[in-house]
Amino acid sequence: MKSYVSCPVCGTKLVKAEEVKEMEFQCGKCKHDLLINVTPSGVSVNLVIRENDTPQKHGKMCFTN
Repeated sequence: MKSYVSCPVCGTKLVKAEEVKEMEFQCGKCKHDLLINVTPSGVSVNLVIRENDTPQKHGKMCFTN
């Protein structure tokens, strides 16, 4: 079953996906970098903060189907 992934910062719908593992994505509206995981059990979206060009996970939003 496909799930919608939304930006946790501005709420914009980003993508509809069935299964994705560790996909980096940039929100087209607010320009935040995100790390997206879609599994049969749910969706997680991590806000990525880059410090010295090294991505760092910051925060986590999880939604289940």
